[in-house]
Amino acid sequence: MKIMIESLEGPRPGAAPSGGINDTTSLVKALLSTLALEKARGNPHVVLDIDMKNLELRTLVEVVRSTNSIAGGSDYDAILLVKGLLLTLADKRARGHAQLLLDIELENLRPELLMEIARSVSTTRRGFGHAV
Repeated sequence: MKIMIESLEGPRPGAAPSGGINDTTSLVKALLSTLALEKARGNPHVVLDIDMKNLELRTLVEVVRSTNSIAGGSDYDAILLVKGLLLTLADKRARGHAQLLLDIELENLRPELLMEIARSVSTTRRGFGHAV
């Protein structure tokens, strides 16, 4: 699995955990970290090409269910964006898609909140808030 950023200069890799993107939780961490970094760079939107061949739907659904408790629900827009993105990944993967191209508006997102959510994603299969 991998995330590529499509830009005028050509494709470039998105953020990835130090161990690489090797499971569903690391893909979620990479997705959120990539969004935060692109927003911090001042980009108003980003186009991502996401390879999700090995995405585990059960783990992704657990992560989506856990998003209500992240950051105490303090930024409803960010929580909704995260849920929407993850549900889109789950829907497309359930329909047999192995790759997804997304154009994401970053205007109203705070990079620090996206990074907080990314840090809270578990490296186990239990969703958010159980980091090992």
